Amino acid sequence: MRPEVDPNLETERLGATSIIRVNRPAKKNALTAKMLTGIGAALKAEHESGATAVVLTGGTEIFSAGADLETIGHGAKDIEIDDVIAELIAVIAGLPIPVIAAIEGDCIGAALEIALSCDVRVASRTSSFSIPVVRLGVLYRPDGIANILANVGMATATRLLVLGEAIFGADAVLAGIASHVVEPKSALDEALKLARLTEVNIPAAVSATKKLLLELNSSKVDLSDFDQVRNELLSSEARLKAVADLQVRLGR
Repeated sequence: MRPEVDPNLETERLGATSIIRVNRPAKKNALTAKMLTGIGAALKAEHESGATAVVLTGGTEIFSAGADLETIGHGAKDIEIDDVIAELIAVIAGLPIPVIAAIEGDCIGAALEIALSCDVRVASRTSSFSIPVVRLGVLYRPDGIANILANVGMATATRLLVLGEAIFGADAVLAGIASHVVEPKSALDEALKLARLTEVNIPAAVSATKKLLLELNSSKVDLSDFDQVRNELLSSEARLKAVADLQVRLGR
């Protein structure tokens, strides 16, 4: 039996391909802990129901603005949503079928880490990617940084995490963020084309190959010291003020 789906999430089956769509336009598809948990549950359910691939999308306007600002800015308590993000990353990695991200518009913060954890990323030419955490006075989740570094390399990780630079669709393939760049409004169509390739593949071979690739690409380091630094930064006055100011500017 499939789990109850968050109202901000939609699932659709096209042949052997499942689509999980984030649909929270009033909040720019900002992600709550409940939504993150719901995406993980939906991924598992779609695999169990026979899907050979899953496409994760935010629709034709925006992929996601990242973690909902109403859920962060509370000091070290913010680690709670970090744990949920990490759990979703683990679900994507552990799923024995490909997960393809179809990205239009902005893909920010945690949403970018989630996209990078997908096996394939199709981005529109007008999409943009950023992780502006240094502007909020925080060290991004250390294991998240390890994941990002493993996926895009030092140069792009530095652009995203140290400079806070936004990288746009045309540059996304060269930066290692996207595997494909297409015309606006066509990311989902391209992702579905790629997903259909999986229908003739042998599931056991797909699962084993995905698992091996992830293990070969993993970065295993001791992050405990950085976790302590992160906790201190989360509760700093400068960081709390930066989040509060951003909420005011965005009217949230």
